[in-house]
Amino acid sequence: MRELKRRARVLLPDDGFSLTEVMVAIAVMGLLATATIGLYIAGQNSTQSQQHREVAITVANESMEQISIQAVFIDGATGVSSILGGRFQSAVSSAWAANSTMSGMTATYPAWDPTATSASTANVPIIRAVTLQGTKYTATTLIGYCYQPKTGGDCTVLPSQATPPATTPSGFTKLLRVLVSVRWTAGNCSGDTCTYQSATLIDINPDLEWNTHD
Repeated sequence: MRELKRRARVLLPDDGFSLTEVMVAIAVMGLLATATIGLYIAGQNSTQSQQHREVAITVANESMEQISIQAVFIDGATGVSSILGGRFQSAVSSAWAANSTMSGMTATYPAWDPTATSASTANVPIIRAVTLQGTKYTATTLIGYCYQPKTGGDCTVLPSQATPPATTPSGFTKLLRVLVSVRWTAGNCSGDTCTYQSATLIDINPDLEWNTHD
């Protein structure tokens, strides 16, 4: 009978929780709160990273638009396309060296305006800085020559040819490759520097044999 009464005993209102139960409850709540905060922070970082990337894409597109408003054909007076106008060789070489790992560099000969000087203003800026929404974006626009086989294939440098030939070899079309790299430091990226790259091919020949994008 006593055993039955012991089993039937219910908690009275003033029984409360034991110290162990309270500690376990606090620990569980702490773990849940930590996990929730972690997810919130991760979500915020992801959203900000996506916003920065969208702005970088806009900056890259603006650089490409500066290309599109230039006359692409060879200027008879300078022997180069207006796209290259004002691009001083030393400035081009420095920018080329600073971006040597950029995709498409090894398949492109650097190009500049042979009539330009250190005081010249490039029609298409080599480097420009833009600050949007409190973040600084640096856009580098590199332009060079590559050769497209008329039978098809990639536009690239010529075998065993360190510099562009004086005349375009038979069976090839000489094109301009435009490479745009946008860098910014706000966000979780490798080395704390985020990068977005864009590229396009432009035909500078009057017959417009090619005009395409990478």
